[in-house]
Amino acid sequence: MKNSILTILIFLALIILSIFIVISLDSPKESKEDFAKVTFITNGGSSTTFICEIADSPEKRAEGLMFRKDLPESEGMLFIFDEAKNVCFWMKDTLMPLDIIFIAENNSVVNVEEAAVQLNVSDDKLIRYCSAAPIKWVVEINSGLSEKFDINKGAVVDIKYE
Repeated sequence: MKNSILTILIFLALIILSIFIVISLDSPKESKEDFAKVTFITNGGSSTTFICEIADSPEKRAEGLMFRKDLPESEGMLFIFDEAKNVCFWMKDTLMPLDIIFIAENNSVVNVEEAAVQLNVSDDKLIRYCSAAPIKWVVEINSGLSEKFDINKGAVVDIKYE
């Protein structure tokens, strides 16, 4: 009797585990992945690719690269907006200078801003770095890399989600 009850319990546990695995495998994935390869093709024809962490929610966009002490040269952050619009960024609690690259819906760079660190500055005194036209994406990379790789207005951008 004890063996048959134990066998039934093991059998039920296996069925429950199988159902859980099937549900986990069939559950829908998020619409966007965690990272994207962002390639800039300059007006001169050269290209540079950055692996970018994705900020696609209001919470992720608000946090951005705050409190990070460093960023590898080949990495950045891609901010994704639901619709094209004019946006402004600031450097609240950002510990490293950044280049902010504003990208239009047609995948071209609208403008690039060099943003300096502003620690211990009240929100109303923080410099705002704004898009020169409606944009769909923003990429933040280490300061000086836009100039180094000749990324400026008119560069073409290719974004591939990983």
